[in-house]
Amino acid sequence: MKIAAAQLTSAPADIPANIRRLATLAEQARDQGAELLVLCKRTDTRRTSRADGLHPR
Repeated sequence: MKIAAAQLTSAPADIPANIRRLATLAEQARDQGAELLVLCKRTDTRRTSRADGLHPR
């Protein structure tokens, strides 16, 4: 199994833009033969804790 890892600078709270960027990275990884793409947690929102306003549900 080929695994890809990606890291990107997310736009703060611009989830649609971040998702588009993630989709592009996923397509690139797939085109290079990856079956799994590993990303940092909360890459879509750039928020990292309760302190900055994101609360798990």
